[in-house]
Amino acid sequence: MSTKDKGASNKFQAIIDRIEGDTAVLLFGEDKTPFEFPAELLPKSADEGSVLNFNIKHLKAKTAKTKEQIYKLIKNLNKSTE
Repeated sequence: MSTKDKGASNKFQAIIDRIEGDTAVLLFGEDKTPFEFPAELLPKSADEGSVLNFNIKHLKAKTAKTKEQIYKLIKNLNKSTE
């Protein structure tokens, strides 16, 4: 991740409610909103009842680059169908 990409960031915690096969059910916020999450992405030491920290960041520079790549692909597809 580029240190120049200073996008907006959200930090929050979740509790692992349960793990069902390959899926962990995490509870977010005061209202304990459930969210299914791939269990393989959890830390090895985490289990039911563990509290996890999350930091989600919008990478603006990477987003702009990705959108430009998609735009070019669409433009090329449109040319090939004409």
